[in-house]
Amino acid sequence: SSQQYGAVDVCLNGAWGSICSDYWDNNDASVICRQLGYSPYGALGPAVTQTSSSTPSHNIIDLNCTGQESSILDCPFNGLIGQYSCSNTRDANVYCQDSNLVTYNNCTDGQMRLVNGSNEYQGRVEVCVNSAWGTVCSTSWSSTDAKVVCRYMGALTI
Repeated sequence: SSQQYGAVDVCLNGAWGSICSDYWDNNDASVICRQLGYSPYGALGPAVTQTSSSTPSHNIIDLNCTGQESSILDCPFNGLIGQYSCSNTRDANVYCQDSNLVTYNNCTDGQMRLVNGSNEYQGRVEVCVNSAWGTVCSTSWSSTDAKVVCRYMGALTI
């Protein structure tokens, strides 16, 4: 598959544990994806936990990567929680992309573009996330969403 998703586990001091999603973001996800051999570009660290880890404890809380590190152990974090409570409903999750399919782009997070259209106001919607272009995929896309894109692109909407 060109995309991998799941909860993040890390081995510290010989024991596996998850990462608490407090302060979890795309910079942290970039480091995880790079470390696992995926592209750091387009990596997503969603704020909502969709998959819980199978480990009963958290090894890392308050991970604070810049996105340039080669390992999460190079990032500042608090470890060995002790009295800190972080439920498994707050396990850090990550989306990683195949490094052969996603490359760095000097775009700005949230920037939009239309591709493969017959003019500048038609095409497939792409959004820049974490220095990579990605296609918007939604089962609930509506004319309201389309109007937002049109306004962004400078087209008049009714």
